[in-house]
Amino acid sequence: MSPLPLTAAAEPSPTDRSEPPPSNVAPSAPGVVIFPNATNPLSNNTVSQTNPPPKDIPLAPKGSGPLGLTSATKVWIVRWHGFLMLVAWFGMIAIGIFSARYLKPGTPKTKIGGVHLWFHIHRGLNFTAVMIIIVSTILIFIAKDLTWTGPVLGAEPSYNWNPGAIHTVFGIVAILLALMQPLGALARCGPDHPRRPLFNWGHRTLGLIGIIFAFIAAFIAINKFHLWSNSDTPTILAIIYLISAIVLIIALEIFTFSRLRNRRKVALSNRLDTGMELQRPSKYSEDGFDQSHEIHREGESKDKLVNINGFLIFSVTSIAFVVLLTLYLF
Repeated sequence: MSPLPLTAAAEPSPTDRSEPPPSNVAPSAPGVVIFPNATNPLSNNTVSQTNPPPKDIPLAPKGSGPLGLTSATKVWIVRWHGFLMLVAWFGMIAIGIFSARYLKPGTPKTKIGGVHLWFHIHRGLNFTAVMIIIVSTILIFIAKDLTWTGPVLGAEPSYNWNPGAIHTVFGIVAILLALMQPLGALARCGPDHPRRPLFNWGHRTLGLIGIIFAFIAAFIAINKFHLWSNSDTPTILAIIYLISAIVLIIALEIFTFSRLRNRRKVALSNRLDTGMELQRPSKYSEDGFDQSHEIHREGESKDKLVNINGFLIFSVTSIAFVVLLTLYLF
């Protein structure tokens, strides 16, 4: 047998050359990606490879919801919602309520442009507050992806009774009552109308319920929501504010009641001693109270000073409460 001829190995043609497998492809299974990247997802068995993005360039966070907002943006919007509600309810509406109750007898004859000073403050603060409440309500719906976060019929009790759902219920009721107040004021009857007292008491009752519900909603947010740099201090501030307001209101009401009762006794005694006939006053005054009460309220300067000071103390307390909470919110 003749030996096989020794020949040189044939040079592979260019078409026979094969590139080494990429680093992200298993050698034993060409084309199977084991470390997917932007161009090589698991569902794609191509062997193309791209360079990873530089490490010093952070990827832009992805948004969610119909508006594509990021989580950080939504948190800031929620904070602005809370800030605006604090300003509207406790920096404006609460002071406006105090102006109608205590600044009115404190400045019975002080007018600007023919309108009582207390009414300028009451109307201006409440109208501005309603506008702020509307803006704040729009913001919270944007932050919550335009969805309702309150209780839902048929939902689990654990959902309907969570702090967020309860906050929503108290908040939406307070908002509706705030919107009803200016609309009701536009439809009120004249000062001498027999039904004017009904409007006055309805106006006061709805305003009182609204501010109470607003405080409950705010207290839930302060105590349960993780928006504050320190939730303990804002909770203490809210409790101090509530107790201070209650004590001040009770003190002013006791003072007003005692002064009116004493003045009635003095007026009645003077009329009986002088033999003057007791004249019955007109049935209703400008605010629905008996006009004889207005005569007594405008009596001594001491009464006016007490009411004015009570109004100023509450106004300063409310503004300080809003400012201090804002420091812990942002």
